[in-house]
Parts: sequence; structure tokens; C-alpha cells
Amino acid sequence: MKYLFIFNEGLNEKSYNGLRLANSLSRIENAVVKVYFFGDGVLCAKQDSETNLKSTQSLIENILKQNCEISTCGSCLDARIISVSQLISGVKRGTLDEVADWTCWSDKTLIF
Repeated sequence: MKYLFIFNEGLNEKSYNGLRLANSLSRIENAVVKVYFFGDGVLCAKQDSETNLKSTQSLIENILKQNCEISTCGSCLDARIISVSQLISGVKRGTLDEVADWTCWSDKTLIF
């Protein structure tokens, strides 16, 4: 099964629990997980940030260890003056075309 997780909100209980689910699914055999952060959701991918809990960074790192892709909206990063160097290692700057392709690719899209 192929899962796409889209996060639109900054760090809160909803995004934290969504990342927990993505982490659990990423460890299931034959499951493939991709994560995309839009809007304030990009704050979840910012490393060692006051807005980011250590446990959230750990979840993102664990998802990446499962060879899952995680991207952030480039224009959303620009609007918040966040550079790629400020993101958790392995998280990349993405594009709208990328998330459109991922949406067509996925069997299930979960939006938080």
C-alpha cells in the first residue's frame, strides 16, 4: 500500500499524531510512505526549533530511515524565511508538481 501524508498545520497534537501514524506505517512490510508539508506544516520539519518537539524530530528521522521521502513546499519555506539548511537532515525542498505526482501515485492520502 502507498500512503501520502500531507500536513498543513504547525506543530500541534494533530500533526504529532499524524507523524506517529506515518512512522508506524513506514515500518510495515510492503507499505511505502511519503510525507509533504504545506503552510505552517513546514515548521514541523525545521530541526532543533523552538516550534519542534524533540520527539517530532525523532519521528521524522525514523520515517526517513525507512527510505521514505519527505518534502516541504518551497514557497511555504520562502514565506516563512526558512532555508533548506534549517530542515531536518534528509527532508528536501519540494514543488507543487512533486506533491501532485505523489497524490496520483498514492493509494491513500491522509491530510492533517
